[in-house]
Amino acid sequence: MMKVIGITGPTGAGKTSALLLMQEMDGVDWRTIDCDDVYHRLLRDDENLRRDLTDQFGDEILDEDGNVDRKKLAGQVFGSPGALEKLDAVTSPYIVKEVDRLIGEAEADGADMVAIDAVALFESGLADRCHYTIAVSAPDEERLKRIMEREGISEEYARSRMDAQHDNMWYWKNCDFVLMNDKNEEKFGERGKTLFEYVAELAPKHAEEEA
Repeated sequence: MMKVIGITGPTGAGKTSALLLMQEMDGVDWRTIDCDDVYHRLLRDDENLRRDLTDQFGDEILDEDGNVDRKKLAGQVFGSPGALEKLDAVTSPYIVKEVDRLIGEAEADGADMVAIDAVALFESGLADRCHYTIAVSAPDEERLKRIMEREGISEEYARSRMDAQHDNMWYWKNCDFVLMNDKNEEKFGERGKTLFEYVAELAPKHAEEEA
């Protein structure tokens, strides 16, 4: 039976790096689903999602070609908890539907394991699809540095992105395992491979218990 693993944690913690470690494991056919990639693709391609977003946030989130401008949308959302909740309410059903399709596709292909990378793993309900969940965590100042370098944004904007999400402790309390990602990439790689090998050997749980 294919096993589904949820990877979550705050922005800048290193979830993408964790997925890359999984893909390097020998003897296990891992498939990965990056919900950020799913979201960005849906923003670009799904006309129904675009319509629902403009109904909620107005045409000012669109660029001159009529496509959703992610920076304009983010400018309305980050720093406003109520707006972020509205955004999640609109986008989550689309993302979950596409993730379910990708999980089914991986299972049909005979994959051993699927890893779902999602900041809102629990809020979206995707954690219910997972047999185990892993929180990728990093010190706040290290996360801040990574976000600024990765996206080329100001410290103020990066902090607003961080403040809009749960803190590390929330993820630690809700996940089955925690993977620390500090400044030492070599140690992170060793920790990650050890944890993923361990999880790969565990009997599936959680998802079956709730089925």
